[in-house]
Amino acid sequence: MNEQITMPRLFHLIAKEVGGVRDQSLQRYGRLWDAYITIGDLLSLLISQGAEDPISVSESASQRISLTVNLLQSTTVVEQTISSGFYWAASALLRQHMEALARIMHIRDGKSAIDPRPPKVQVLPFNLASNYGRLSELAHVSSGELLSDFALSSSGEEIATYAPTYREQWSRNFLHIHIAHMIVLSIEINLMHQELYPMRALIDPNDRLQEVVSIFIEEGFWKN
Repeated sequence: MNEQITMPRLFHLIAKEVGGVRDQSLQRYGRLWDAYITIGDLLSLLISQGAEDPISVSESASQRISLTVNLLQSTTVVEQTISSGFYWAASALLRQHMEALARIMHIRDGKSAIDPRPPKVQVLPFNLASNYGRLSELAHVSSGELLSDFALSSSGEEIATYAPTYREQWSRNFLHIHIAHMIVLSIEINLMHQELYPMRALIDPNDRLQEVVSIFIEEGFWKN
């Protein structure tokens, strides 16, 4: 018989507020949530496709697989963090994913996987690198960043709260960035599968990717 696990009071204080924030997030994502479902389904198909052992695996592919698996493992954590209103924590996770994706692309391009310097995120497509500076400011609380946007209560001005509070702009913008990262991850997995399984008929991801891009344009995140 399993013993009941006791959690600290702080956990319960914060956790009881999370459900309401998540409900608001899911209600207001609109078509953006459809994009999240579509790209998640595509990644699931790619995971299944990669379950078969390849004939051979290069060192480059092996290094990219390791990074890819860790990105896949934390994908749901990123969404839950955003949707639960933990926007400061989400900024650090998004920044980490951005650097990991850039590292995957650098390795595919023949660069060393053990470079001690952070990867250059300018290699990322879709102008994603433009988000890096702001995510870094938040993650490092630099430039006098006091995180006041995330600490003020919705019940009144100048009232700070420990509880997560729904912020529509942060919620939607962060989920958009997360989905865009998932697009890049899908593209990189597809390229890796072409390398690992040259004799197999592989999934064509283009229709699902185009569906997600169309939603981004419809929602005003991308222009074309």
